[in-house]
Amino acid sequence: MTTRRQFLDRALALAALTGVPAKMWGAAEALGEPDLRIGVLSDIHLSHEHDVRSKTSPTKEMFIHALEYFRDRKVHGVLVCGDLANAGLVDELEMVSDAWFKVFPDGKLPDGTPVANLMHYGDHDTERRFYRKDRFEPMYAKKGLPIPESLSEGENRKIYWEKYFKEPWSPIRHVKVRGYDFVLGNFMRECPGTTPGLADFLAKLNPDPKKPFFYSQHRWICGTYLADEEMWGGDSGKNGPVLMKFPNAVAFTGHTHYMLTDDRIVWQDGYTQINAGSLLNAPCGRQRENGIDISWYKNDYMRDTQMKSLNAHQGHHGMVFSLKGDSAVIERRDFGCDLPVGPDLVFSLSSKSHTRANCEPASVAPEFPQGGAVSAVARAGKNRKGEAVDQIVVTFPVAAPTKDTPRALDYEVRAEKADGTLLKAKRVYSPGINLPPEKDAAKAVCVFARSEVGAGPVRFVVHPANCWRKAGKPISVAFEG
Repeated sequence: MTTRRQFLDRALALAALTGVPAKMWGAAEALGEPDLRIGVLSDIHLSHEHDVRSKTSPTKEMFIHALEYFRDRKVHGVLVCGDLANAGLVDELEMVSDAWFKVFPDGKLPDGTPVANLMHYGDHDTERRFYRKDRFEPMYAKKGLPIPESLSEGENRKIYWEKYFKEPWSPIRHVKVRGYDFVLGNFMRECPGTTPGLADFLAKLNPDPKKPFFYSQHRWICGTYLADEEMWGGDSGKNGPVLMKFPNAVAFTGHTHYMLTDDRIVWQDGYTQINAGSLLNAPCGRQRENGIDISWYKNDYMRDTQMKSLNAHQGHHGMVFSLKGDSAVIERRDFGCDLPVGPDLVFSLSSKSHTRANCEPASVAPEFPQGGAVSAVARAGKNRKGEAVDQIVVTFPVAAPTKDTPRALDYEVRAEKADGTLLKAKRVYSPGINLPPEKDAAKAVCVFARSEVGAGPVRFVVHPANCWRKAGKPISVAFEG
């Protein structure tokens, strides 16, 4: 009988030799002692707006909880890809520091092993637009307190970093962890979305091409993961071409808050890019009936749907990244319910083959549970804009993971005529796709406006699909209207 360790050894060997990625529940635990183990978070957004006198808050306690998990996993460093403070207030950064040194006194594990502080700033930390005096002054005045200083003012970003973390600050920080280079690009208000001097810094650093080095910035690197699905929050477009010159670069980014339940958070094309998710919340993607609409998009077409956006506030994601030789293992976790959000990802850093072309053929399609059935019911409902609409609600079982099949990322729901002619097709997420599978709902729904499918009989056909769009066997129901 094959043991989990033997399976992992084969997966690691396959990833190293061919670059074909693998997935395995508990791979991070079965790996044993890696060469490098890093706790990774992004967008922790510490704030105490509920009580400006308090030294704690729900966001701080969540951060402490994640750090405690990393401590117990004996990480060698903790990377946070920006947005440490929610509004860039100096006392919010102090809360970050308090949490750090509470869990890692003097920056060390309980056994005295150093833990590298790999945090850096995001736009919420240092852009003046988040320093809303008109909103903050009444809050603090009510408690008889002056509004705190902002990290966006003068050189407060350097002064208070060095005060609270007791280490030097510079626009690009370089930290060495177990022989690996970490290049940390702080978000700079002078040139939003660009790490100034990155090309010169890397040229001078001249990282060893025979081993990976790590880079982190806040904003999503344009053109990387889910670019074809309208990923938002891109950088200036100047950093990606710099990294393309370093095939051994492993870049982490935040800002999008995008959920970690999607295996495509790892992107490889010239170098490796990894989405660090968000501890604050976990929004889903776009292009689905219950996908996210973007608040700063004035006329976002995603508001013209029949369903509200999935609840982003129910997810609190982070990961542990482990490296053994050329093979990487990512353990994805929800710190709100303390469960993995999916099987660990195992892949090679040198092959650059975590692409759809390589992953889709090797992937397994999700399947509905045996006996799963679809229903379709007419109702008088409301669309996302709150407008009254005659609707048809299609309900079907969630395709949960089994020992042989993965969890469905989403579902294609097709409204067809009796002869199979397509009337309307939609994609939709299950209600808890941004949560661990154990916390997802038993059923999912997809809502059509009656006007979208016309009068007369309709057949609704539902396919479960993985992130690479490989679909399982469909189930269907006839709707007579």
